[in-house]
Amino acid sequence: MANLLKLHVLWALVSLKDNKFSGEGDFWQDSRTAQTAARARTPSPKDFVTVELCMKKIYIWIIFVVAVAVLLAADLWLKVWAVANLQGEVGRVLIPGVLGLTYFENPGAFFGFLADFNARWPLAVMKVVILGGLAWYYHRLPLERKFWAFRVPIILIFAGGAGNLVDRVQLGVVRDMIQFLFINFPIWNLADSYVTVGVFALVFVGFFVIKDFPFP
Repeated sequence: MANLLKLHVLWALVSLKDNKFSGEGDFWQDSRTAQTAARARTPSPKDFVTVELCMKKIYIWIIFVVAVAVLLAADLWLKVWAVANLQGEVGRVLIPGVLGLTYFENPGAFFGFLADFNARWPLAVMKVVILGGLAWYYHRLPLERKFWAFRVPIILIFAGGAGNLVDRVQLGVVRDMIQFLFINFPIWNLADSYVTVGVFALVFVGFFVIKDFPFP
């Protein structure tokens, strides 16, 4: 199946390169023309390299979309659950003296920063810009396997930012529910944990694991 997909991609690339499309707006006719042209021409090694790169790009973006969707769904589900089960309650203890659940609506940014300011839309715009930058950087990373050490933290940060952005745009606040009981620390949510783990992992990998930190 994968080889068949590669062959179809190769047909399209060869046809585009040789300008073999009919130009009449008939997609299926153009596809048949592309396949005929591809069969009539012996693909060069460069063509196969191009197809392989395209397939790798498609593969990494499929993983990105699926992983972000799963992480985002988990974060939003927990927020909906917290509204239904924790809102109006004093709180619940998960691990005595360590971890609990308390519903809180945060009008500010990460861990309650800027909570005293009406920064709904400035924060939303800033987050959209950051998410766009993360997606661009993810796309521009080299395709070598070792750079998945950067891609995974980027996926975590993106999913966390997207989860809180949904709240910010829809509600004007971010729904938090997880609380440390042993220290005075802002209440947080699953999206915050994605961002925290992702940032620390990205810094750790960049400084201690892969020394040739890529700046594409």
